[in-house]
Amino acid sequence: MSPIREPVALDGRRRRRTVRRWLFLGAGTLLGLLVVAQVGARTGASLSPRPAPATASKVDPAGDVQVVRVGDGDTVTLAGGVRVRYLGIDSPELPGGKTALQGFARAAADRNRMLVAGQTVRLETDAEDHDDLGRLLRHLWLGDQLVAELLIREGLGYAQLNPPNTHNRERLQRAQAEARAGGRGVWSGWPEALPPLLAPLVRPPRRPDDGGPACPTESTPAEQSTRLVGYPGIVCLRAIRVQRTASVVHLRPGDPPSATFSAVLFPSLWSSFPDGPERYFDGQAALLRGRVELYDGKPELVVRDRDDARVLMP
Repeated sequence: MSPIREPVALDGRRRRRTVRRWLFLGAGTLLGLLVVAQVGARTGASLSPRPAPATASKVDPAGDVQVVRVGDGDTVTLAGGVRVRYLGIDSPELPGGKTALQGFARAAADRNRMLVAGQTVRLETDAEDHDDLGRLLRHLWLGDQLVAELLIREGLGYAQLNPPNTHNRERLQRAQAEARAGGRGVWSGWPEALPPLLAPLVRPPRRPDDGGPACPTESTPAEQSTRLVGYPGIVCLRAIRVQRTASVVHLRPGDPPSATFSAVLFPSLWSSFPDGPERYFDGQAALLRGRVELYDGKPELVVRDRDDARVLMP
């Protein structure tokens, strides 16, 4: 007959095996945690989640963000895929859509890329938040330098701050005056003002019935403006037809009506003309000075300064 084993001794051996098993598992777990902590210390990683880098798509509409791509002289893309259109500057356009390659467009894009690509910049808000293309509208600062101001001073863009935006207007205008006086970039080859452009900006006495005075021989008639494409010049329009939208005023010649030329006034200049651009230019003859470019296959001149547009007085 087999001897009877004591139950107490059997339970004691089981308890000892269970204790050893738990000690072994505990030691393994502790070793695993030590390895993870050591790897984290070497790589700079943390076991707790890191906050996502700030982008303009977050709640804060301004702040420090990284530029990951440069589109042209006044457009960038931020981390997170947010597109930003610079406020205060209108740079020459790269080819695309209805726009042909404009003078100094590649130089402006290259310089903008050199300044901000891969850099952390600060966004400054103004009155408007987005444009009609859904892009953020912001002033961009690189340290203590306003990027638009740098580009304008080098002649790689025009100062243009449309209302209701107001921030940094004076410094942008000073930068443009400096670039224009030095004939830099877009201001190179700018024609000397003809006498009518030097006259005071006053309201015409009446709307002429005959389209206004004859164009000066030193100017280029609107119907011949295609020969100026890519260059600055002085274009003469007669019997002007004015068309205004929410974002732009177009001046087109009514004599001859077949001319395809168009001059553009952005809102930043509208208040410069007595009673507004419609009443000032409608039916008149005028001289317009600026760089002629192709838009939708047609010659176009954007008036950049109030002293670059004058009605010809009788």
